[in-house]
Amino acid sequence: MDQRRTRFEEPLSPGKNMTGKSLDKFDPKSLPANFFYVSVSGVVESGEISNEVYLQCKFELVTGSDWEIVTGQTSGCSQRATTASNSKNNLVWNFPFDVTYRSLNPYGWPQIVVSVIGPDLFGRSIAKGYGSVHVPTTPGYHEREIYLFKPVPISKFSAIFGWLRGKEAEYEDPSRVIAKGEGREVTRVETVGKMKIKFHVSEKNMKKFGYA
Repeated sequence: MDQRRTRFEEPLSPGKNMTGKSLDKFDPKSLPANFFYVSVSGVVESGEISNEVYLQCKFELVTGSDWEIVTGQTSGCSQRATTASNSKNNLVWNFPFDVTYRSLNPYGWPQIVVSVIGPDLFGRSIAKGYGSVHVPTTPGYHEREIYLFKPVPISKFSAIFGWLRGKEAEYEDPSRVIAKGEGREVTRVETVGKMKIKFHVSEKNMKKFGYA
């Protein structure tokens, strides 16, 4: 009797799936000790925007130049949410994020910049508001509520012209203007709502580098 196995009958190697790819999970204990590490996970939970009932949310985690990504994604775009399905008049996204950084310099500590986008009267997608908050500096679970704002047109004429073109006052690069403050001093803004974000933060090697 032929005891040879076909290619499809070979047993799987430990730690691999049927495609032969490794199933090993990210292990913070395996990180080298010549950096400090900050892991951030959580959700962009919900928001409440004036006179808006159908919006989606974009986020981007912004850091200084000395920070490097170890694993995870620093940006994302949620599904569209509506207030029609709940009684609290909130837009619920529950959009997750998860990223780990390494660095030697705490300058440029991570902050999350959010944008909410929705349709105008003609169905064109436009920015409805912006906001930002720094990642908490202490490990553990945190909740943050941030205020959302949007730029105000410099004149009534520019407001009407922008509305007709589907280009209302907005930031071309929110992460640069909001997180780094470049050109922020020359723009007028108005508050349009608020948003809740939940964080889970863990750190490694901070005390080794003299940071408490």
